[in-house]
Amino acid sequence: VATRRICKGEKIWQEAPLLIVGQGPSAGGDWSQWEGELRGRVESLSEEGRRSFWALADSHCAPDGAKSCVGIVRTNGLPVDLEDIPDSVGIYATVSRFNHSCSHNVNNSWQADEGVEVLHAVRDIEEGEELCITYIDLFQTYEQRQEELMRIFK
Repeated sequence: VATRRICKGEKIWQEAPLLIVGQGPSAGGDWSQWEGELRGRVESLSEEGRRSFWALADSHCAPDGAKSCVGIVRTNGLPVDLEDIPDSVGIYATVSRFNHSCSHNVNNSWQADEGVEVLHAVRDIEEGEELCITYIDLFQTYEQRQEELMRIFK
């Protein structure tokens, strides 16, 4: 939520990812093996990094509410363009917490040369207004956007 008025074009935030990973196991791969690989990566983070990672949402959690690394990555990963890791996503302590809106007021972009995700206001934002990015291609129809969001977060 905006704590003050933000002007169009203003840089709001920039953040290096906690992790950068591929979007899943290779075709036909083992999700439980990927969970183990991700857990190893998370364990190598600082204590603060681990705490930040596990505090993120998991929209794919088990029926008992238990979170998984795979679920957190699938819920919070934002595209990162890296030549050595195709279809990679970044997981961020703060940026991953931004909600989606088809009428977003914040644009996020990966700056490979700096290794950070940068957020800018796409319009003037009033104090108290929720800051939202878009997770999907907005040139799709309403129905296509709804289907994609359900596929990603169900």
